[in-house]
Amino acid sequence: MKSSVLCCIFSSIFLVDFVYSAVTLSAVLQDGQPIVTFSLGKQIVISCNATSDDKNAKIEVEWKKNDVNIDEVSSLKDRHRTTKKGSIHKLHIDDGREEDIDKYTCALDDDKESKEVDIQVFTKPVVKVQRSINTVELEVLKIRCTVNGKPPSNVTWYYSNETMADKEVTEIDDDRITFEKDEERGVENAVLVKSNIQMWDRGVYTCVGEPPFKHRLINDTCMVRVKDKYAALWPFLGIVAEVFVLCAIILIYEKKRNKTELEESDTDQSPDQKNTPDHNKDSNLRHRQ
Repeated sequence: MKSSVLCCIFSSIFLVDFVYSAVTLSAVLQDGQPIVTFSLGKQIVISCNATSDDKNAKIEVEWKKNDVNIDEVSSLKDRHRTTKKGSIHKLHIDDGREEDIDKYTCALDDDKESKEVDIQVFTKPVVKVQRSINTVELEVLKIRCTVNGKPPSNVTWYYSNETMADKEVTEIDDDRITFEKDEERGVENAVLVKSNIQMWDRGVYTCVGEPPFKHRLINDTCMVRVKDKYAALWPFLGIVAEVFVLCAIILIYEKKRNKTELEESDTDQSPDQKNTPDHNKDSNLRHRQ
């Protein structure tokens, strides 16, 4: 009898252990990675999946931030809550802030089982460049790529125009290109500087951000237009030429008009000379003689 009781007790213990050992704990993946991205000021939702072979098993999880129980984190006071729907356990954090960027842990809340999964939380990466830039031939082109998000993304630049396929900018005219660091955000290669700009440098420049944790690539483009360095001179020369032509026309017209008036004046005086007073006097003198 005793042996039967002991057998039943051991069987129960084994069964309980078996049920707990069958619990599976996993993070709800984003882009295939145990990560969560959020926008500042928006709600953060972190999820993990806890399943068991025993459909009647009640599984509870606890949440940690950087290995500290979520209820003990002062910065999250009155901003967090947990929910459960089926096998999905969620941690909700209201009014997402930069200080919420950290490692979060979903852990099995039981002394008999120790399972946990880490989920990394960071802000959504964003890259932005000026939509279009007009520059002048032989001047220096500078394009700034503003990168938001923590941790910051790595930046790569690409260039394309109508005559060539997409290529990395670093593969084109290396001797004219340098990269500068965005000191404010701590992002390397965030500013592209290209000296001695030529007309064929016109095209689309693309800033590509590669966020950490193998998140999908993000990019933004800038259309660069290059003006002839003498572009402002041509209208001026056109105006000067116009003035010169007008002045020449006026001078020629005035010269011809003066000449015509002079000829008409000479022609009008010839018949009148017969009726001049002096001519009549000479005629009378001859008659008296």
